[in-house]
Amino acid sequence: MGAYNEVYKETVDDIRNTIGILPKFMKDLPEDELVDDWAFWKYDELHAHKWE
Repeated sequence: MGAYNEVYKETVDDIRNTIGILPKFMKDLPEDELVDDWAFWKYDELHAHKWE
């Protein structure tokens, strides 16, 4: 579990570096769900205004 815990910490750091905070709804997610979903959310959010 130690290696996975490190991945979770890296994900939380990336979220904070990307959007400035770790929103409560993200804190409330299971760690594995946050790790799995963050890459999608980050890509989606950063490309949301691509066509404007």
